[in-house]
Amino acid sequence: MSLFRKILFSNDTLLTLFKKYVKHDNKKYLLDFFEKKKYNKFLKEDFFNYNDTTFYYYINTNYQVLYSVHLVDNISISYDMVINKPLNEILDNIDDKEYVEFIKSYFLNIKKEVEKSNSDNKNDIINSIDNLFTKKTTSFKDALQRILFINQLLWQTGHRLNGLGRLDKTLNDIYLKTNINKDLAYNLIKEFLLMLHNDYYYKSNALKGDTGQIIIIGGKNSDDTYFSNDLSYLFIKCVKDIKLPDPKTLLRVSSNMPDDLLKLGIESIKTGCGSPLLSNDEVVIKKLLDIGYTLDDASNYATSACWEPLADGMSFEQNNIADLNFLKPLNDILDLNNNYESFDLLLNDYLNKLKEEIKIIIDSINNEKIAYDPLMSSYIRNCNESKKDISLGSAKYMNYGVLTSGLGNTIDSLLNIKNLVFDKKKYKLDYLILEKNNNFSDDKILNELKNSELRYGIDNDLVIELTNKIIDFANQEFSSYKNNFGGVFRFGLSSPNYIANSKNIKASLDGRKDFEAYNVHISSTGNASYTEVINFASKLHYGIRNLNGNVCDLILTKNLLDNNFDKFILFIKQAIKEGFFQIQFNVLDSKTLIKAKENPEDFKDLIVRVWGFSAYFVELPEEYQDLLIERALRNENAM
Repeated sequence: MSLFRKILFSNDTLLTLFKKYVKHDNKKYLLDFFEKKKYNKFLKEDFFNYNDTTFYYYINTNYQVLYSVHLVDNISISYDMVINKPLNEILDNIDDKEYVEFIKSYFLNIKKEVEKSNSDNKNDIINSIDNLFTKKTTSFKDALQRILFINQLLWQTGHRLNGLGRLDKTLNDIYLKTNINKDLAYNLIKEFLLMLHNDYYYKSNALKGDTGQIIIIGGKNSDDTYFSNDLSYLFIKCVKDIKLPDPKTLLRVSSNMPDDLLKLGIESIKTGCGSPLLSNDEVVIKKLLDIGYTLDDASNYATSACWEPLADGMSFEQNNIADLNFLKPLNDILDLNNNYESFDLLLNDYLNKLKEEIKIIIDSINNEKIAYDPLMSSYIRNCNESKKDISLGSAKYMNYGVLTSGLGNTIDSLLNIKNLVFDKKKYKLDYLILEKNNNFSDDKILNELKNSELRYGIDNDLVIELTNKIIDFANQEFSSYKNNFGGVFRFGLSSPNYIANSKNIKASLDGRKDFEAYNVHISSTGNASYTEVINFASKLHYGIRNLNGNVCDLILTKNLLDNNFDKFILFIKQAIKEGFFQIQFNVLDSKTLIKAKENPEDFKDLIVRVWGFSAYFVELPEEYQDLLIERALRNENAM
């Protein structure tokens, strides 16, 4: 669950704000759907609708289910169970008979709705409903329909950020068994993706586009071979061709992956759709082993809504459950003490304050109550087999994940203090703090802080050493805790909250003014090239707990890719060997963004990568638009 949703649902006043924020003021809200037994609200005849499409996929957006406690979401259920296990077998393991009857009635009501139509696809959909209860999937089309059935039910019952897992792998057996024509498979996948794009705004979380609908493509097997198939190519090709911001793909990359699959992924990125994100199996799988994954499960990883690795179909892991703000403890200690005799003493105070912040977060998370959830439990393998609800700790992996923001700003601030106060002795620390507290009335000081040569994201020994010292400390602190289920706490160096978390933080000694946005993920705060950022990222310490998403966020121009495509592929292949964790790309230029901001009607289809998702540029809040423009200009100056 995103922090936005978790915090917003805590009381009636904030619930009213939520209704306004997502612009669904006419929606009927159902609180505590499972505990309050409000199943009958979903069984009225006028609740369902069918519009003569290839697949049935309909979410009644007049209803939004809310929960007073934490509902498990932001994971991928086992879609292998969805297509290969009859629903009656799934329901046999649920003790709540009222809920079982609700599920059966729900799909029977869909059947009644479809039966009323004159659609050419009517019989296929009806057969899919009948087979859903008693048989394994019978065709490739039926498999896609089953996924849509259960996916829509997840959304309808209040689950958010619903990932799709490794669909190229999940669907491979039925694809091969039925020997479907590749062109027909392409058309069905394309229609399937268009169906999932339905209700884009309803599904969005904190910003339009933040739906969590991620499809994982390819991946390194436990025997070091690389898995890919026809469907790997078809899914990427469809995403590339439809050029919508959602659903999105993540391509698991490895040293031994097929060159043409990597090239297709980069061709898709070049369209500007933002997909796929690249996740480096050479690093990620090893890190999952470090926290107790089996080799088979680590090799079969999917991700949460954005990029946080987790076990596909057997994981409770709530990887966006909290957010650590690296910059806050630094500003806190500077407001208390300006008489440090050495940089090491200041750094030690910062680390002690960071330790306190981590403890506060851990205590808050461990007080979280988890909602009873028979639907999610039905499609998480261990939960279904043990007949225990996921809220009772029955998933195989019961870990928590913490996002982080402000690390780049913290590193830049510390580097400025070390350089200007303790090494060069150019300024007294109290003077810099006074300027900071005055929001930098002296432009000379501001520019000097902002334009220092030593910046987060550059391939410099001192920068990397300092960054790793803080990462290692955080890793040690998180490693000392377990959650209430006996699971571990993970953290990462990426967060969607690089604007939200900066809103309450005043100016900082990296040259950031009051409440300005933080640096984005792992990216350059100066004018470093993308090659230098990758070198920097590959030298970071991804320790035992530091695996909750570590994303290099790079901006490229289409011209650069067009003119250097083959060289760029070689660069990515080398970067995989060097050891980056994950990369996402924005392919854009500042001139286009500026024009789009000035004339939004002319750029309605312009897609940008925002954090772990893509969105239409003209639909973003102005502060996100401005930040993208600023980053594009900085990138162009570095080229």
